[in-house]
Amino acid sequence: MRTFAEASGLNMNEVDARSFYGTPHMGYKMAICQRDTAIYGAMAIFALIFFLSRNQIRRIHWKYWLIFGVLPIGLDGGTQLLSQLIPVIPFRESTPLLRTVTGALFGFFLCWFLLPILEASLREGEKDDLQ
Repeated sequence: MRTFAEASGLNMNEVDARSFYGTPHMGYKMAICQRDTAIYGAMAIFALIFFLSRNQIRRIHWKYWLIFGVLPIGLDGGTQLLSQLIPVIPFRESTPLLRTVTGALFGFFLCWFLLPILEASLREGEKDDLQ
């Protein structure tokens, strides 16, 4: 793999490279977010596990969802965002692996928290319809 400078022939720092959209020769940027891909992938995996378990998985407590799902992605994305908005904070760019792991944790724990609630709610509505 070539570095950005080798591929573009431009010598830029990380901040300036963000405003570079590409050229017809080397191609153009395309937004593919590792975090979002990991979130949706982990949600699909948990939904499959939940379906295969015949909806027998109990929901996790909201505290565990916050600790293992929200806190990691909040720290990773939040510290990256703050470092880019506040000049006194050293610049921080999250790694693709860290984005993927925190996104997957968020997606998995979000579904673990919500799918059992949705299932129970749908079953309640089904019972009400039968009466």
